[in-house]
Amino acid sequence: KSVVIKAKILLAYSTMSIMQISEELNFTTLSAFTIYFKRLTNQTPLEYRKYACSESNMLLPPSNL
Repeated sequence: KSVVIKAKILLAYSTMSIMQISEELNFTTLSAFTIYFKRLTNQTPLEYRKYACSESNMLLPPSNL
């Protein structure tokens, strides 16, 4: 689960590509990362990023980071 939390943070708050995020999280392929992320969140990384970054759903950054 901590991998998904870190992925969500990176997707929402970084400018890293999804490929770079998958590599940062030690997935061997982008496909493996996408399958893993979707299995646990019911969204692809791109869908999550679009949702998290949309104007109406902009997430506030965690205050304790």
